[in-house]
Formats: sequence, structure tokens, C-alpha cells
Amino acid sequence: MTQSKRETERKYEAPSDAIAWLPDLRGAGGIESVVDQGTQHLDAVYYDTDNLKLARTAAILRRRAGGPDAGWHLKLPLSHDSREEVQASLSEAVPDALRELVLSRTRGADLRPVVRIRATRGVRQLVGSDGVTLAELSIGAVRAESLLAPGTLASWSEIEVELATDSDRALLDAVDGVKWALVGRTTRPSWPAP
Repeated sequence: MTQSKRETERKYEAPSDAIAWLPDLRGAGGIESVVDQGTQHLDAVYYDTDNLKLARTAAILRRRAGGPDAGWHLKLPLSHDSREEVQASLSEAVPDALRELVLSRTRGADLRPVVRIRATRGVRQLVGSDGVTLAELSIGAVRAESLLAPGTLASWSEIEVELATDSDRALLDAVDGVKWALVGRTTRPSWPAP
């Protein structure tokens, strides 16, 4: 069984000491407080065709362990900062429902593991004056290993701000307006280019 939701987020490149450096976001876009939610350790294997047909269409298929939403995630591009995310329970093989959803993009080509990404991230909720969570902010140290070209490694630090359901996109613009002096919005793909 799958479930679907709209995901709206922005990612930022960050310095390696981003946790200590994080600017004060209180007051931006109605953020009243920033609540620490602890640390998550995520281990994801991304699937694609040998010639990366999914990545070329800005679609992402991954199997992720760790975090509150462990399982299979298919992310399909929508507009601006939004994607449709279809989730399925954690299993060893690509769920048939997700395989069918990417068929038009893969044109029947086999799906295989192409990259493994491990991340350790500190999670914070951005909370409004009414106590409602407006967004989740995560600060992560990310390590990627190509499974198509073993031994090819990459690492980076990133900040991600994901809107809560029904939050106004203007919050992302308000967060952008905070002086992120040492970072910029990233165009980094979800895995290193081949």
C-alpha cells in the first residue's frame, strides 16, 4: 500500500560547522520558536536505470532506513520547490506500485541501486505563535558513495527546510530572507552526477 503527499522544501549548502553557525530564525515568517528534535541517522539507497533515466527527469526513487518515515520514497517533480512524494513500506525489493509509477520514465529499463547516501542530521521544528509546527529544519552531514562507479565518494553539509502540511510557501521566502551569509541555495542533485 502506498500513500502520497505534497512535499515543499528548499535546500541550502552549509559550512561544516552549520549547527554552531545556524542563524536565529525566530521572527522570520511567523516563527516563534525553534525546537530541537534530536539527531537522525539515515541510510538510503537510490535506485535508477543504468543511464539514470529517473534522475534525468528529476524523479527520485529511494529505499531509506532510519528516521520516522523509513521506507520507499518516490519523489516526482511538481512546480517550484514542490514534489509529489509517494511512500511505501520498507521492503527489500522495489514495490510494484512504485515500479509502475516510474514505468513511463524508465521505459521498462531495469531499476538498480545507483548510489548510497548516509546522513546524520540534527532536526528542529520551526513553530508558530499558536504552537503549530510550520516547518522542519534539518542540518546534515551527508556522505554519498556511487554504486555504479565503486570508490567514487562525495560529502557535503546541507540545511533543508521542509514546510509542514498546509504551511504557506511564503515561510520559505522569509527563511531565505534571513542572512545565510555563508550558505546559498543549492542546486546539488540528490546524488552526485555520474
